[in-house]
Amino acid sequence: MLAEVIAAIAISYTHLYWLDPPTGLVIMVVILVSTWGLLRDSFKMKIDAVPAGIKLYKIKQVITSVPNVKHVHHVHAWSISTTENALTVHVIIDKELPLDEKLKVIDKVKHELEQHNIHHSTIEMAKSARLHRQVI
Repeated sequence: MLAEVIAAIAISYTHLYWLDPPTGLVIMVVILVSTWGLLRDSFKMKIDAVPAGIKLYKIKQVITSVPNVKHVHHVHAWSISTTENALTVHVIIDKELPLDEKLKVIDKVKHELEQHNIHHSTIEMAKSARLHRQVI
C-alpha cells in the first residue's frame, strides 16, 4: 500500500524505525473498517439468516394480497449471495379453482416476490394450515 511505501521512505531518511508498526496498525484498521459490511453479510449468509431489507411479515402481506391466496405459512428466506435472495413458502389457494388457475396464482406470487428482492422462490400449495407457532 501507498502508506507503507511512504513510511518506508520516511524511515530511510529519518531513521524513525518506530513508524513501521503504527503504519501497519493503521492499514489494518482501514482494511477492517472497509470490509466490515462484507464480513457481516457473509456471516449472515453462512447461518442462513433472513437477508437485510427482507421483512417476513411484509412478504406474507405481499403474498396474501394476491387474489385467491387464502393463507400463508412456513415462510423462510435466506441469502444465496450478496445480491440474490431465496424463499420457500406454503400457500393455501382457493380450493374451488382449477389446477391451471392455481398455477397462474403461483406465477403471480413469484412475480410479486421478485418485486420485493426475492429472486428464487419455491411455493408449495398446501391443503390446510397446520397450526405451528412461528416467530417473525
